[in-house]
Amino acid sequence: MTQDGRQANGLVLFGIENTYFSDVADSASRADFNILAGIVTGQPDSSLAGVPVVLNTEEVSPMLLKFPFMPVHIGPADRMRKVEEAQRLGFEKTMTLIDPSSVVSPSAALEDGCYVNALSVVASGAELSRFVFVGRSTSIGHHSRLEAYSTLGPGVTIASHCHIDRGVMIGAGATLAPNVTVGANATIGAGTVVIRDVPAGVTVVGNPARIIPNA
Repeated sequence: MTQDGRQANGLVLFGIENTYFSDVADSASRADFNILAGIVTGQPDSSLAGVPVVLNTEEVSPMLLKFPFMPVHIGPADRMRKVEEAQRLGFEKTMTLIDPSSVVSPSAALEDGCYVNALSVVASGAELSRFVFVGRSTSIGHHSRLEAYSTLGPGVTIASHCHIDRGVMIGAGATLAPNVTVGANATIGAGTVVIRDVPAGVTVVGNPARIIPNA
């Protein structure tokens, strides 16, 4: 690293056994970040091609700990565990990664650890708390707020003035009407259309959304 200058804009991907790492790696490359290493914390789901250096957690050097890390697990609970694991190892720095093909309003506020995948839109006044993941081709309406560790799958549409609480998982292609609140740790199934508030901890599916009992 010291000889080829890769420290500049250096980034460590954490938990690359998850296949979602490839999307994060692609966005990082397009945004001119240098992936210094990928940290494996479990059995890989697929090839780890595209990461120049693959390390186990016990191989992480003090020098590497100086660089920001990005967890790559898409599930909110999994991502939270990976952040805690990285911090136990000694990683302290994180950063927000926005794919250059996405459009983020200058008045939007994104906290550290957020990831916005390709071809997404974050509108004016929107707020994304720490470690929010936004899937490709997703739209977040103006003055909506997403709390920490919430995840939006590909093609999700969130209208204006929505509030997505901590740890919510929203599946691919789901749509939320304006002014909807989704409670903490709820799950919204792929393709679901949400026109009313969703209580914490439930799973909803369908058009219009309905709660799945005992999900």
